[in-house]
Amino acid sequence: LQFLHVPSLLLILALVDLIMPVVAYMILEGRRHRAVKLWCSGDLLLGLSMVFFALRGQVPDWVSFPLPNFLMFVGIMVRIQSLRLDLGAPMSLRVMAAITALFMLGHEGIRLGFQDEWLRLIYTQSIHVVMYVALAALAWRIARQEQRHAARWISGVYMLLVVAIIPFTRLLTGTSI
Repeated sequence: LQFLHVPSLLLILALVDLIMPVVAYMILEGRRHRAVKLWCSGDLLLGLSMVFFALRGQVPDWVSFPLPNFLMFVGIMVRIQSLRLDLGAPMSLRVMAAITALFMLGHEGIRLGFQDEWLRLIYTQSIHVVMYVALAALAWRIARQEQRHAARWISGVYMLLVVAIIPFTRLLTGTSI
């Protein structure tokens, strides 16, 4: 997969992450409750993070390392909150802020303290795997409670993302696990 240009792939992902919430928001015009708005906001944050990741090497390090990781983490947390809100069990803002702060402390501690790109990537991707599994489980609970087929598909997509993280990590680092 050496012929793939990673920044271009990230910009394509960013484009999808920025277009999809706009389309979803327009389609769901009559059903724009808070969970849908949160979901769309999470997608926008993920798209913005991909833009910053794609600019790595062309912008200052703080713009291409901590900022996009923060935006991506918060985007996924907002998606989790969206599904939890749909289930009637939202997380408090304090808990979300504490989890985000702990993630960023670990991320920046590895980046600045150990200065080990591989370790930082493994840490970040491991946290994302846990978050995607949580999203899949929440979507599955919604599917079981409300008999929604779309929620089953969402759960399946998140499990597919979990399976895809390892090869993507290998592509980014150029090493084998």
